[in-house]
Parts: sequence; structure tokens; C-alpha cells
Amino acid sequence: MSEFVDLQVIFNGFLTLDLSIDQACVLFQQNEQGASSFLTFQFGIIMNDWQLKQTTNLESRAGRLLDLYWKLFGPSRSIAMFPIYDGRLVECFFEEKLRNHLDEFSDDDLIRLGNQYLDKPLQQLTLRVRAQKMVPIANLLLANPADLNKDIVKVKSLVSAYQFAPELNEVLDKIEVELANEGDKFDQAASLKHLRTFFEKLHEHVGRKLQAEKQEMTDNTDLTKCQQAVDYLERHDVLTDRMRGLARALYGVLSEEGVHALKSDREYVRFCRNWVGEYALVLFFELERLLKN
Repeated sequence: MSEFVDLQVIFNGFLTLDLSIDQACVLFQQNEQGASSFLTFQFGIIMNDWQLKQTTNLESRAGRLLDLYWKLFGPSRSIAMFPIYDGRLVECFFEEKLRNHLDEFSDDDLIRLGNQYLDKPLQQLTLRVRAQKMVPIANLLLANPADLNKDIVKVKSLVSAYQFAPELNEVLDKIEVELANEGDKFDQAASLKHLRTFFEKLHEHVGRKLQAEKQEMTDNTDLTKCQQAVDYLERHDVLTDRMRGLARALYGVLSEEGVHALKSDREYVRFCRNWVGEYALVLFFELERLLKN
């Protein structure tokens, strides 16, 4: 009973504007399971009020409740629940979110929202914003030769085929997203840090794969240290001396422009991403050659 009273007090404070949405959220989160049942019940009472269903005022009591629920339980759950209470207020809420807070939606959220409003204007709006989200991806494809993009796809398939840590592909995906978003120089430096991490982990996984398959290649090299891993691969004829030099030079660029610099330029990110992709394909080629012998 005391928990119910606490939730009721929070809710009343929210309705009377004594508590802001953020304040109410943080309080409800202290008893999220209880808040879920309580707010779902209150939601039905308020959203079934005929007068409130007709309003399009997002600052109204019902409009603020939509925002509270969204912030507390997230877009996916809200998209599943709100359309049950059909009315212009709910549609206006979604329209405002799509126009001003698109980054809060995942791709799956947008698909689900469109499916909730088939053959209605809101479905057309979701289709438009989904298309708008594809603009930077299309620009990235236009800015990069098709073969280079195919190389990255091939690298990802080989990472999966050799059962290397899935985080390697997650890093590559993150870099692609960051390139598409065209962030500032701080974002570009962060992308190079991610590329450097991929570069380090790739050498480590290739070395571990060889040691697992070839007993004669097992030694005490610390493969978690990239320079040592590169030297290890050169000693065991995975890399030529010149390829080792290329690996060291590329690692140096990734370090200087990413790790040791606060800001970097997009041209460096694209350059390094393309070179890392090409280099990784060669490394996988040599790995396959050695494993076959």
C-alpha cells in the first residue's frame, strides 16, 4: 500500500506541475515494475477522456503523460501502446517526435510505427523520414568506389567465417555509420580510434587462430600488443617485410590521427578505412594459405 501511495503522490505532483517530467521519471524509476502497472492503469483513465482525446495540445495533461511514458519506457513500448487510444493527440505526438526527435527512433521502431498507421498520413510521414535517414548512407556510397565498399563487406564475412569476435564487425558497422553521419572533427578522431581497435584486434585474432591450428607457431608473443602481433606474423611468414612496414605505418597513422589527436579530418577516416579494408583482405588471404599447408 505504501508503494501505491508513493506512486500516486508522484503522479499527482506530475499532473499539478509540481514535478517536471524528468523529476517524475527519475522517481518512478525507483520502482519501475510498480510504475509500469500504475501508469498503464492511469494512462487508460486519462486517454479515454473524450475531451482530452480531441485535443492536439501536447502541453495538455494527456500530452504530457504521453511524453512521460515515452521517456520512462522508451519508443518501442510506446509505439505498441499509444495507438490503442486512437485520436489526433497521439498522432500529433508521433508527428512531433518524427520531425524533431528522429534520432530517438530505431529503424525497427519506424517500421512498427508505420505498420500501426497503414493507409494513414502518419504512415506516409514515417516512410519519408526513413528515406531521409538513408540520404547520408547514399552519399557515402556515392563518395566511395563500389569495390571499396564491397571489400568492407568481404572483410566482415571473413571475420564471421573464421568465428572471430563479433565485436570486430560491430566496430566496422559503427565506422560506417559515423562516416555516413559526417560528424565534426571530434567524431572523426573517434572513428579513427575505432579503426585502430579493429586493426589491433584483427592481428590478435589472426595470431591466435594460427597458434590454435599450428603447434609450431605457438610462442610467448603478447598478441594483445599490436606491434608484437605484427612482428609475430612477419616471423611466421604471414607478412612479408614490406607488408610489416605497411602495417606499422598504417598503425602509426591510426594512432597519430586518432588516439593522440583530439580532432581529425574526414579524409583521414576515409583513407584509413579503405586501407585497413584492403590490408585486412590480404591478411585473410595469407591466413588461409598457411592454414591449408
